Amino acid sequence: MDRLLELREKIDKIDKEMGKLFEKRMKVIKDIAHYKEKKNIEVLDCSREKMMLEGNSKNIKTKELEGFYDKFLKSILGISKEYQNTIFSKKRGKELKQVTPTPRYALIGKKIGYSYSPIIHSEILKELGIEGSYTLAQVNEEKELLGVLEKVRQGEYRGVNVTIPYKSKVIKYLDEVSESAKSIGAVNTITFVKGKLVGDNTDYDGIKKTLKDIDIEVRDKKNFVCGSGGAARAVIKLLDDLGGLNYLVTRNVEKAKAKFYDHRDLFIINYNELEKIEDKNLIVNCTPCGTYPNIDHSILRDREKADYKGAIDIVYNPEETKFLEGLKIKKNGLLMLVEQAIKSQEIWQGKVVSEKLRKEIYNKVYNIVYHKK
Repeated sequence: MDRLLELREKIDKIDKEMGKLFEKRMKVIKDIAHYKEKKNIEVLDCSREKMMLEGNSKNIKTKELEGFYDKFLKSILGISKEYQNTIFSKKRGKELKQVTPTPRYALIGKKIGYSYSPIIHSEILKELGIEGSYTLAQVNEEKELLGVLEKVRQGEYRGVNVTIPYKSKVIKYLDEVSESAKSIGAVNTITFVKGKLVGDNTDYDGIKKTLKDIDIEVRDKKNFVCGSGGAARAVIKLLDDLGGLNYLVTRNVEKAKAKFYDHRDLFIINYNELEKIEDKNLIVNCTPCGTYPNIDHSILRDREKADYKGAIDIVYNPEETKFLEGLKIKKNGLLMLVEQAIKSQEIWQGKVVSEKLRKEIYNKVYNIVYHKK
């Protein structure tokens, strides 16, 4: 019995401390209510509540207590709402309104003012019947990445995409990375799930759809990927999975070998070596060369183009780049861009988009981007 009394005394002390902390918390809740009164705010921030429930669960180290801690937090949040409502009811004679803020999404990148991603995602959300907005998050230095990622943690963004030059650099700042993104070595889609920043790669899905569209067999054939960024990694992974004999073409071979050290079956060559190879099959431009406004630039000379059976350019502005001119089987990067965007939204929304709707979204985006309508 002495042991039981001792344990009960411990509980009493803990409860006493919890009572003091409860009073402190409710005082802050009261201050928040007064601030909202002063600013004429009548919105309970559901995204903040969601972030708290997801973020605070990692404070509990005992696995079996996680569910109970969630219930404990929900109870406190409910009491806090009730207390704020009491304060507002006395002053205004009405309860605090509770609305869910419009979800926000963004693209992280450098020099992205030209991007059509906001247009594409707006069309996807519209077709899915989901309210939301998609903006550009210009990040000029790597250190600024943390600021945008913190906004994801805080619920300001429901999810973000990542583009040049941060697809590989962002990985070290994430809590988890999907197996496909790990194998590619690049992330282009980030979601906040259960208190963790999780990275995925949907570029793979985009290039897979594009390759299927031009219907070129790559197995046991010589395929060439120009560029060594995040998009190139996704293309190389796909071509590897399909059994191609693949070459990475770059200006700096030694630097590329260091970056792609884990790709043992990948031949890494420069552009001079590329000209000497025979029996070429597919070539994919994963560099920004030829992008508007530098539309007269190409990684290939006109006389070299006849050596290839087909080509894909991840550049989509202009519609036909200098690189694609004169080639019979070809595709620009718009389909890849739309497909990777759809896949990102599937991850964020927990939905699957039908093939019919995918085609409708692509056609609408195509008409908007190229001013067909």
